Amino acid sequence: MKLKILVIALTASLLGIGSCKQNDPTPNAGEPVVTEPGEPTGAAVSASIGPQGGSLTSADGTVSLQVPAGALDAATTISIQPITNNAPLGVAGGAYRFSPDGQRFKVPVKLTFNYTDEMLGGSSPELFWILTQVKDGSWEAMLSSKVDASARMVSSEIEHFSDWVVGRFAQMTLIPSQFWLRPGESAELQVTGFVSTNRNSSGFAPVSLQNSQAIGSPILTPDFLEDGRAKYTVGQWRLAGEGQLQGNGLTAKYTAPGRMPTSQNPVAVSTELIFTGSNTKLMLVSNITIIEDDILSVTVDGVTYKAQQFGTDPNTGIAYCGRGQNGVLSFGGNNAQWAFALGIAKPRGGAVVLSNCKDGDGAEFGLFDGSRAYDYLRITRTGTTNNCRSDGGVCPGSITVTFDFYRGEKFSPVIGRFSGTIYDNKVTGCRSSVPHSVSGYFNLMLIN
Repeated sequence: MKLKILVIALTASLLGIGSCKQNDPTPNAGEPVVTEPGEPTGAAVSASIGPQGGSLTSADGTVSLQVPAGALDAATTISIQPITNNAPLGVAGGAYRFSPDGQRFKVPVKLTFNYTDEMLGGSSPELFWILTQVKDGSWEAMLSSKVDASARMVSSEIEHFSDWVVGRFAQMTLIPSQFWLRPGESAELQVTGFVSTNRNSSGFAPVSLQNSQAIGSPILTPDFLEDGRAKYTVGQWRLAGEGQLQGNGLTAKYTAPGRMPTSQNPVAVSTELIFTGSNTKLMLVSNITIIEDDILSVTVDGVTYKAQQFGTDPNTGIAYCGRGQNGVLSFGGNNAQWAFALGIAKPRGGAVVLSNCKDGDGAEFGLFDGSRAYDYLRITRTGTTNNCRSDGGVCPGSITVTFDFYRGEKFSPVIGRFSGTIYDNKVTGCRSSVPHSVSGYFNLMLIN
């Protein structure tokens, strides 16, 4: 009875909350990449900064701004707001909008991003740079971007406000651009970089992606590599996990095993960029998840729970996937020993980051395994930033949910993956200090 009550409580609570894209566009023949502006995914933080200078950090601690003395003539309200990430070759995580839009500074200000393992994805951090979107929807690279791997930061000096995000100047692109395969399926991979024909005096360069015929030609890079344009070759292709990999210069083909992997999943395909005339070698990694049909898989601390949406064996677990009140997507599964539930408001393709009690995300995450209730993630709408909710519950660490396919149509697929950290649930008071590693994937059908 306790399990049934928990499942009902979790499911019901997921239906009443309200929001949180990472774009990996297919390269076009030298044309600028144009995308829609990002949409707000959370509340803005603001501060008044005057001629004496000051600083401001986003609510999630990812991005910060240092304004030196003399950059502003008068006190100005500066704001940072998280938005969806539509950048070409952007990394996991959000983008950020700085206001007032177009604000210019008499002295350059320093913009700094902190990056995580999720953003890194196994690739070399030196591949990072900072991108900004201009009025026509195209993107420019900040060639003065600097990476401090020891501090896990990417920074640059900027002279005006816009939308800003961390991306890579080269990346391994999957064709089709998905991150999952079914057993026996194959995917083509290629190394993709940016090209540019000019740069302006402020250190910006309009960017376009190489097409498949031009891969291997000089790519645009930050200034630390041969003044912004570098020739490169690709080293040996490597596979960590099951399946077959055939590499041929700048391209490769990966074929998933004919059954679900018994060890590592996702598998990792990697290679190195070796820059001509330099000792620089940078690692590129692409993680590919092998998924089953109509399945939800959740792994906590190495223990995996699975449920089938249209299965008939209650010992395996029954999964569900549907939209509730106000269009909130709710999916999960349960059997006699465990229950799992996750809900997200305004779901869409790309990454949704759920983290410590930050207002505006509008999502929940929970797991009960028969012996304990793991801390279930509830992003509040009250603006609280501490670890304890007013109802005595707790807010855990962080979960990133990535929708590789979400069309939102009845009977269409909902495919994606998630990973992060949660904590043991405590009935009252703040969260337990015991962290638990969570990961999983889903390949379900939207039933309504």
